[in-house]
Amino acid sequence: MAAPTTPNRPRPSPQAPPTTMPRSRSTSKPDFDSSTHEERSKDLVTQTSRYELHIDTFLKLLPNKSDASKLNWGEMLADARFHKRFVDAFQKLPGSTGYDKSLHEDVVFAQMHTVYSETITVCQERGCGEHTFNRPDGQICPHDSSPDPEQPDFYPWDITAVIAEYKKEATTEEVSKNVQQCVWGLVNEMWQSPDRLYAWGITIEETNVRLWIAHRSGIYVSTPFHLHKQKHHLLHALSCFAYAGRDELGWDTAMNRVAKGTDLYTAAQERALTFKQDRPHERGATKMRPLEITVQGKSYVAVAIIADHRARGLDGSGCRVLAAYRSHGKVLENDIFALKIVWRSEMRKPEGEIYNELMDAIDRQRDLARYFVEIVAYSDDGNPNPIDIANTIMHGIDLSQARPIPTTRAARRRDEMAGSHYTPWLPNSEAPGGRRANPRTQNRVYSITVMKYAGEPMHHRFDRGEICKAHADIIRGLKIMAEHGYNHRDCSTGNFMVDDKGNGRLGDLEFAKVFESKDAANPDRTGTPDFMATEVTMGQHTRVRGIEFRYNPTHDLESVLRTFIHQLLVTADIGAMDPEHFALQRQAKTDFFN
Repeated sequence: MAAPTTPNRPRPSPQAPPTTMPRSRSTSKPDFDSSTHEERSKDLVTQTSRYELHIDTFLKLLPNKSDASKLNWGEMLADARFHKRFVDAFQKLPGSTGYDKSLHEDVVFAQMHTVYSETITVCQERGCGEHTFNRPDGQICPHDSSPDPEQPDFYPWDITAVIAEYKKEATTEEVSKNVQQCVWGLVNEMWQSPDRLYAWGITIEETNVRLWIAHRSGIYVSTPFHLHKQKHHLLHALSCFAYAGRDELGWDTAMNRVAKGTDLYTAAQERALTFKQDRPHERGATKMRPLEITVQGKSYVAVAIIADHRARGLDGSGCRVLAAYRSHGKVLENDIFALKIVWRSEMRKPEGEIYNELMDAIDRQRDLARYFVEIVAYSDDGNPNPIDIANTIMHGIDLSQARPIPTTRAARRRDEMAGSHYTPWLPNSEAPGGRRANPRTQNRVYSITVMKYAGEPMHHRFDRGEICKAHADIIRGLKIMAEHGYNHRDCSTGNFMVDDKGNGRLGDLEFAKVFESKDAANPDRTGTPDFMATEVTMGQHTRVRGIEFRYNPTHDLESVLRTFIHQLLVTADIGAMDPEHFALQRQAKTDFFN
């Protein structure tokens, strides 16, 4: 067991005020403008759905598979011997007789090491064995994790199991700062680790303690409890975290991080470099820690992030797309696959299922199937108990008792690039009616879809000849869908793929459905607002009155017209346009779509 230690110097990020960030992250770019960090972290607080649960209810969410999680700390603290041990352990913390208010908060809360160590000692005395997680300053991390050797006091987000944020005072300002820092940390844990399903946190302001859990339906926080009078709650949480398995702390155990120094790691790094060099316009491509991912019994090694902009914000699908290669032991095959990781609404079919239905409808004719991105496997296929938020993470508790915490500001639009520190633009196709802050949580199902790599999204291509050719293919694909009774319902430049030969393919079929079906799971107002048909935006027919609105193939065609106009305004005939003219053209695009 690694003994918890207090660093000799302040740690650089998790507890520091939101003007600094981790410098070694698995999915982000190294450049960072700290001058706008505080604004961004405030945006996260105001844009992320948060709910408050009573502490008694929240405790039911904690990891519960270990012997340590079964200990009754309330009863143990009623024993004078244990009570004295923990009164001593809590000395020097705010509210105790040994508290020195003049000390810096990092020094004050270094006492949490003593609390944690004493908790582990009691667990071991009760026969719980060795714990699996240790506690560097401000975080609980896997026992076998390693910080950056060049920064021994620094643990990056991707190995953080539980973040901890502390303030000596409980003023409105200090509480606000703590919430801001905690939300920032939780969101970064979820974003910067593709294998992260949910994340945990602890905050203390003076003597007020709260527990946190973050997932793709928002953040849940406990009601405050007293650091000293209700210390049994904190000790229970610490013992649950210390002895929990990686799955209980939010990691997808079906994903394994490829060990550094192995042949497979070297091969993955080489493929990542080649992938980026061969695709200079794939501006989303970002190197990542290689992940070995198993889907339907086949192993894939993900080497680069193609897109992760929807994973930046917490609410929603958390969609990210990874470039991957199928592996056989230490050997990687040559074919490239795109792995799409998404938290879909439980009311929607898996994208792979919709794709198979469409392929069956066209009898899998190759001359017709070539207009669609090919899906080769998906994790939901035949899985009766998929990972979901309501049951896997929230343990089936009644979420109607959660109190929504109001948010105030809308998100602003940003470029959609992997590794960007900006949060995503909220109104897009992910949620019914465009993505909006949802006043009530919704259940989501974790899904991984494996597709053959079909090229770059259309908004990464800038040659007008390619754009015209690809749009022709897209229209043929939509015609095939319409002839077999389907609407795509989410036509956008991000869902149109263009390969190296300029061929266009339709992707992202998760919103597609049979024309005129009354499936309540797929409301008719779907699409990306910039490209959404007018009638879809309005939710009613403009030329026919008195009939229920239904999405139809003409709406897909209007969306394609809008994508075509968009691409004409952001591209140019190579060498045929002067910079001033092109600047005017880009401004026209902004005026037209905004």
